[in-house]
Amino acid sequence: MADLVIETFDEQGTPEMTIEMPASQLNLSTRVIAGNQSVTIKRSDFQLTGQNMEFNTETKQGWIKGNVKMIIYDLTEETGQAAPKKE
Repeated sequence: MADLVIETFDEQGTPEMTIEMPASQLNLSTRVIAGNQSVTIKRSDFQLTGQNMEFNTETKQGWIKGNVKMIIYDLTEETGQAAPKKE
């Protein structure tokens, strides 16, 4: 597949995550999507990029390897602490 975009939704139907892969293959037996080009995963609180990825479409689990970079936008909910104030 070329220029694949996967959108996941929570139980209420609200968009949860977007996965963008410029080139990928879907194994119809295992329901696993694999790609070995730049991959981007976006969610409201982070963005993750890397070179290789596998994603199981049934379990919504996967891995990403190679030049991985993660940007976390806000840890307030996770830590229970307010973000530092900018001066």
